[in-house]
Amino acid sequence: MREEEAKARGRWMNGQRYLQKTMPLWIRHHWHVNLLFEYNIGVIPTRKSLALCDRSSVSSFCRRRLSTILVKLKFAEHLKEAVTYIEQGHIRVGPEAVTDPAFLVTRNMEDFVTWVDSSKIKRKVLEYNDKLDDYDAMN
Repeated sequence: MREEEAKARGRWMNGQRYLQKTMPLWIRHHWHVNLLFEYNIGVIPTRKSLALCDRSSVSSFCRRRLSTILVKLKFAEHLKEAVTYIEQGHIRVGPEAVTDPAFLVTRNMEDFVTWVDSSKIKRKVLEYNDKLDDYDAMN
């Protein structure tokens, strides 16, 4: 039995093929779901290997927080400034305004992070970039 375990571990280190064929279906399915979940959240960069799931850490999840994403997308220069914008209600993710700086942003939702329509900061940014619409200026 020990020799078989050693062979299986060696094959696992070389690649996933052997274990994928010999494992029960429910374990393979669970690992596949876990891999897709962590990829969709944005914790791991690719869907290629389960080894990436083992190396995911708390800091990987912290990088997906809304305040960190705002700094990454250049909505704010500093993390403290981003937290202030979120708590004051200037940011929305999709159609919903978010007031929790610890909100986890998935890969799909990262494209929908924007200013709330009534935000004075949005208005100032558009005004600075000469993109403020006359209709928006009246409201």
